[in-house]
Amino acid sequence: GLKINSRKVMGAVLKSMGVTDKQFAPVCVVMDKFDKIGPEETQKELRDTQGLDADTAKKLVDCLLCKSVDDLAALCGEGVDRSGVDELK
Repeated sequence: GLKINSRKVMGAVLKSMGVTDKQFAPVCVVMDKFDKIGPEETQKELRDTQGLDADTAKKLVDCLLCKSVDDLAALCGEGVDRSGVDELK
């Protein structure tokens, strides 16, 4: 997947999916484990430890599986602050 180390981009993506500022850091910790634990376990941990619903957990994992900035931008949709994503292009 696409590797992006930008709090601005991740913050915009997470916010667009309903993740609160309070949940931001703990959700990022789970997402950082993705390479070690894989997509299914990442989704499970996002649900079980962070209280995210199944749809949101799947969307976040889908973000981690994006192969390009354009894929990420498309997945984010229109309701997200795209300035961080646009800076990556």
